[in-house]
Amino acid sequence: MFFGKKTKRFLNRFLIIDKMELMSFHERSKISLEKIVNKLNQAFSPVSVVLYGSRARTDFLERSDYEIGLFCSQDNPVIWEDVKKVVNEKGINIYPFVYEDFLKGDFDTPFQKTIYKRELIVAGKTLSGENIQGLIPPKIKILILLKM
Repeated sequence: MFFGKKTKRFLNRFLIIDKMELMSFHERSKISLEKIVNKLNQAFSPVSVVLYGSRARTDFLERSDYEIGLFCSQDNPVIWEDVKKVVNEKGINIYPFVYEDFLKGDFDTPFQKTIYKRELIVAGKTLSGENIQGLIPPKIKILILLKM
């Protein structure tokens, strides 16, 4: 994105103040994230657990939810209903993926797959297991954006 000098100064001032608030909020919420990851690991033995979305990017609002990707192997697939039986907390959204399908770009999502996969790889934060940030993010082509 391209911003003018005034906008950049405003954003920088806002971000400095906001980052201090975010860090303290993130530290307070870290304990519950650890508990959730432990529950997911015990129940499903996932390949990876990834925080993504605004919480991972640190541009969240206080009312923002947590989006967690639960990557399980094709030998041990998990469905959303099973996840809800283990973790059913308000503001926590856990989306199961088959890891091998995700690597191929062939996974179930209502969003444009290339953009969604890129967001998970680039902005996601691995909480447990395989580090998906080590994957090569897919390129976004203009044709993909035009189809949206």
